[in-house]
Amino acid sequence: MRQRGITAVEFAVVLFLLSVLLAGLSWALGYVQEQSEKTMVRYAVVAIESGLKLEAVSRMTRGRGADVAKLAGEDPFQWVEPRPQGYRGEWKEPAAGRQAESGWYWDGQRKEAIYVLARSDRFTPGPSGKAEIRYRIEAAAGGTGDIRTALRPVEAYQW
Repeated sequence: MRQRGITAVEFAVVLFLLSVLLAGLSWALGYVQEQSEKTMVRYAVVAIESGLKLEAVSRMTRGRGADVAKLAGEDPFQWVEPRPQGYRGEWKEPAAGRQAESGWYWDGQRKEAIYVLARSDRFTPGPSGKAEIRYRIEAAAGGTGDIRTALRPVEAYQW
């Protein structure tokens, strides 16, 4: 009985099946990475909102209820410890044609917290068209001691 190797057709079929498998794995890995980033952003927003609420309550209990509304213009990252993963500090507009490094920023001029996405394959930005999410702080204290604080997106997006 004579042994023979694989034919060119068999080799091509094996290569095709491997390439399909690798393409599927690559897509799945990208999807998982993007879902991970999305979860990390949600976690950071919850942490920022918690820090914001604690700071508002602290001001109210110290008799500084009028200062609660001023939270809307302050850097919310100062109330979060540890800082969110990927915190980069003060926002500096990137040079023309360049993308900012992914992560969290504070835009002191516009009074906005910004998250620049690392993976935006399934992200549909708002009117700005940028792969970033901008948030503004909303804060108010009522005369009866009720406090309303939130971190709201500046423009609608889908992710």
